[in-house]
Amino acid sequence: MKSLSEINFNNIKTVGIRVDFNIPIDENFKITDNTRILRARDTIAFVKDQNCKILLLSHFGRPKENYDEKFSFQTLIEQFSEVLDVKLNLLTYETFSKNGLSDFKNSNHQITLLENIRFFKGEIDNELTFSKLITDELDLYINEAFSASHRSHSSVYRMPKNITSVPGFNFEKEVLAIKEIKNSNKKKLAIIGGSKVSTKINTLLSLTNSCANIFIGGAMANNFLKFKGIAVGSSLLEEGSEKMIKQIYALAREKECEIHLPLDVVL
Repeated sequence: MKSLSEINFNNIKTVGIRVDFNIPIDENFKITDNTRILRARDTIAFVKDQNCKILLLSHFGRPKENYDEKFSFQTLIEQFSEVLDVKLNLLTYETFSKNGLSDFKNSNHQITLLENIRFFKGEIDNELTFSKLITDELDLYINEAFSASHRSHSSVYRMPKNITSVPGFNFEKEVLAIKEIKNSNKKKLAIIGGSKVSTKINTLLSLTNSCANIFIGGAMANNFLKFKGIAVGSSLLEEGSEKMIKQIYALAREKECEIHLPLDVVL
């Protein structure tokens, strides 16, 4: 795995960075936890110091429409700028849909944030045409969205394959930490959350091979609780997850891995 610090920037002028700005906000659109933004700060600062023009890409929530004001970065970009201590320019949905990245390439702004990447159908559908619309205008692509990289979406799956790409500094730390854990002879435990079993099934099956204990939280735990016959009311569930959970428990028993679920919940 090539490191960002090993890249020769002599001929690199434009860089795309896939970040994860899918942050929690309150009813007034105020950020309540800026951890994910801070995790991208070192990578953004490093590329900025190379005098490159930077395009940031991120998703935010799960918009159902092409454009949904509730999931727009328009109300958040100033807060992003404050946390990162850099000025961010927003490339709007309308402008990108009409002109692609031409405004980004012709602007005097060093760092531009593309509007919520999930507003574009090509992102969710992992379309090659959509991915090339972005990467054809870049010299380097950096994935700094480790927490979103389990999805087969264009910005984390296809775009890194189109051009020269490397992980961001935080992404690299995550990968190295996982390798260290997997190679250790010590007893291990894993804590895993999220909402869907289907997006974590391979991770869970892999963890049962290397961990003595797995603690499952988040909305995903609802599926496991229901599988155990515990009433979960109207809590979020993933339809059709029973077969996957049965597979996980079967392998866990075989590998002597104990799966732990929440003992109480907040209503």
